[in-house]
Amino acid sequence: MPWPTLPCKTRPSDSSRWVIPWAAASPSRSSDAHRSVSRAWRCWIPASAVGSAGEAGQRERENRHALLAKARQDGMRAMGGTWLQGMVHPERLDDETLVEAILAMIERKDPDTFAAQIDALLARPDATEQLAGIACPTLLLCGRQDAWSPLERHEEMAGLIPGSRLEVIEEAGHMSPMERPAAVARALDHWRNHA
Repeated sequence: MPWPTLPCKTRPSDSSRWVIPWAAASPSRSSDAHRSVSRAWRCWIPASAVGSAGEAGQRERENRHALLAKARQDGMRAMGGTWLQGMVHPERLDDETLVEAILAMIERKDPDTFAAQIDALLARPDATEQLAGIACPTLLLCGRQDAWSPLERHEEMAGLIPGSRLEVIEEAGHMSPMERPAAVARALDHWRNHA
């Protein structure tokens, strides 16, 4: 199924905004990042919508299927422990509160749901050609140490979206809204107030 026509027009165009991508997981309802996003309307295109072909695409498929096999064999929490290694800034892996919050979130899903997510990600269309057609204020937000959706991919997307803004969250991985909620909230508020 192709991506929707851009820009998204489900709200009046004078306030249409895109946030690309900022969250693989929702921050807690009490966090600064959640409050900031709750006040700003957003459409979301995953950075993974920029295609991974060739050897990189093959590695992605292998990594995702290995995680699924672990989830089916050892459970979602065990898979999450492996997955976490590339998702969170290495210095945050000892943060028991953060790690437990992420593992608890993962554990609320089952391997069949995880398999469906993987199938959707691997079958996603490449939206690269559509990025140039985004005609509204656009923020790309990425943790500097995001190993699954790396900064280089966000830089590529920023170069393709006219007038977009790229914000890098320092000392954060893929889970930046949970790792650095205050920094994510500041970046979102700044963009929302200046876009």
